[in-house]
Amino acid sequence: MKTAKKWSKTFLLSAAGKVMTLVAIVCLGLAFISCNIVDGKTAYEEIVGNPTVSGDITFEETVENPAVSDDITSEEIVENPAVSDDIIFIAAQVNGGPGGANAKTSTGIELKFSENVLDLSAEDITIDGEVTPGELSGSGKIWTIALDEVKKEGEVTISVNKTGIKKTPKLVQVYTYDPAAALAKDSIAEKFDLRAVPVNAGDVTNVFTALHNYLQNHPDSIVDVIKLGDYVDLASLNVSGYPSNDTAHGKVAIKSNLELTSGKLLRLIVVGINTFRAKDSYTGNGNDSRPHIVFQFQNIAATRRINNGLNNSGGYAASEIRKYLTPVPGDEGSGKFLAGLAAAGVPKDVLWSPKRAVTKERNSADVNIIEDMVWLPTQLELFGTRVGSTPSAETAENQAHFAYYPTGTSGAEWKKYNATNADSWYWTASPDAGSSTGFCLVYGLSTQGSANQKAGGVAPAFCVQ
Repeated sequence: MKTAKKWSKTFLLSAAGKVMTLVAIVCLGLAFISCNIVDGKTAYEEIVGNPTVSGDITFEETVENPAVSDDITSEEIVENPAVSDDIIFIAAQVNGGPGGANAKTSTGIELKFSENVLDLSAEDITIDGEVTPGELSGSGKIWTIALDEVKKEGEVTISVNKTGIKKTPKLVQVYTYDPAAALAKDSIAEKFDLRAVPVNAGDVTNVFTALHNYLQNHPDSIVDVIKLGDYVDLASLNVSGYPSNDTAHGKVAIKSNLELTSGKLLRLIVVGINTFRAKDSYTGNGNDSRPHIVFQFQNIAATRRINNGLNNSGGYAASEIRKYLTPVPGDEGSGKFLAGLAAAGVPKDVLWSPKRAVTKERNSADVNIIEDMVWLPTQLELFGTRVGSTPSAETAENQAHFAYYPTGTSGAEWKKYNATNADSWYWTASPDAGSSTGFCLVYGLSTQGSANQKAGGVAPAFCVQ
């Protein structure tokens, strides 16, 4: 930064009582010298080239009868410094998030400068990438350029073209939330160099075996390989009805993995990674720390009733639908869905039955700890909170939230479609706290209770260890 040196000498004119001030300013290698008399008459102006910066400027001037004075003053001043390119900035997207629970579209890019910036305009900012910039807002050190549209998720380059600011482009990751794209990420089969579109159950078995082996051999790096929303597709699914003499309840015969609005009918998505380990307020219910992946059907592969009759006594642990999904001691015909899942290529020996708490009776703080290979999730497992279930039983201490789903009741992740590509409701394992006959269900983006003898959607979950 340049400085100007100001030098002045004052003379008292004894004859007329006039005062004359001689001023020399050294700036940018030139000396500008002027002499002014109080009555407004200019004595002279002179420019001296290449003076020494120290102020050693010499000149001669004759003044009539000046009173000898030592009123010489010298001072350093800083005024109107030359503008430099010393201001730097950092940039980051605003409000956006990657897939899963935090999936959102970026709404802007925030710029933080090392010094206050005046009169910045949107025309000073250039963004290279698949976004549409909007209005600029802010002041001082913090400014935000709005993004009216993010056409594609990825990196964009932002530059500020204004005098005084370093012209160093910044890379910024921006996000876009497309529900259809967000609901499924990458094929796990492809990550293990296996066939992504299975032809038969053997192809599916190969994928789950590879995943199981990786979990066993690389437990600490699984989170670097598998992400929320990753998936495995089934080639087909055939499930017998339950009870055995009532084939209308839960019978499934799907021969192909149909394309739906949200992914595929027989797509299994990752909704949790190491979900049932104790962490934060969740106690873990006595589960060990083994690495595991939680899968859930992305859509509705089956429909059936919760119970045969208007009764939710005993909660999910005593329900008929539980016996349909997983083997239950004392019921030799139970576990029809698990049997069908195994026949579709999901090996039973790679599955783990975590200890999970479910409400024992509506409006009771008592819970049952169950260990099932296949199960219906509770409200809290899906929403991270409860909406119509029993608050004293379903708590963050005894139930774990599946991280793929947002906390609360907004987002497209919960929507599930049936074989006709209709947005359909499906059951949870949570008894309706306001009714002695119903269980809570999920429909679109809402949850409510329904009589448990109705045939509702089934989107079960399971763990791979």
